[in-house]
Amino acid sequence: MKKLLCFLFYTNIAMAQHEHHHQEAAPPAHEDTDEGPRDPHAHSGGYTQHSNPYLVEGMPAHSHGGDDSYLALLMERFEIVGTRDEKPAGQFEGELWYGTSFEKWLLRSEGEIFDHKISESENELLWAHAIAPYWDAVAGLRYDAGESTGQGFLALGLRGLAPYWFETNANLYLGDKGRVALNAEAEYELLFTQRLILSPRLEVDMADLFDRDDTLGRSSNNLTVGLRLRYEIYRRFAPYIGLESSQYLDAKDDGDAEAAARNSAVAGVKIWL
Repeated sequence: MKKLLCFLFYTNIAMAQHEHHHQEAAPPAHEDTDEGPRDPHAHSGGYTQHSNPYLVEGMPAHSHGGDDSYLALLMERFEIVGTRDEKPAGQFEGELWYGTSFEKWLLRSEGEIFDHKISESENELLWAHAIAPYWDAVAGLRYDAGESTGQGFLALGLRGLAPYWFETNANLYLGDKGRVALNAEAEYELLFTQRLILSPRLEVDMADLFDRDDTLGRSSNNLTVGLRLRYEIYRRFAPYIGLESSQYLDAKDDGDAEAAARNSAVAGVKIWL
């Protein structure tokens, strides 16, 4: 009986000390006031993001993801094009960009190479601004260079990732004398493995939506469908092979349509630096 009383006595003392310890360590109760949200540093003991005893002088402040600026080069297509009736030629499409995940400057170029020189190219300087998750609005200037006289445009567009993971790019171009051009493309990636990837691609190019007099020639509007199979040796370098078919949309008869179609085989590399 005496041992039982001693056990109960010491148990009560231990429980009292435990409750007293928790009462001392309890955080201050939150009080609702009309002064707005409380200061996040009020109970930090003097530690803040930019002032604390362990802050190294001259060290840049911590930034969250998306705030840092980056310089990158993406060569989406750099390829040799071979057809049955024409000499092999080259095609390229790439962009150089600098900025953050939310705002960046883009320098884009797309064109054809024939006889070891650039025969024609479309060059754009764009400013991109994120307007929604996976979507950017772009605005800037476009200049077409080639064998004919160069032409300039004001460029407006959208680019991003559409539902079901389609990479899309749509641009409207306003030129002189009321010329209005349109370009839209979509691409999808089908992964056989983490390195072997099949990419179908569709592009519509309307050189002038209101070219009623056919001043730009038969090749002003065309549809291009491509299929490329690439193998990513590593993420920044991927050789590929594929097929591509182009068709002019303004052919006036069956003979015109047959002459306007071009089917070709392609081989090239995709590079990201």
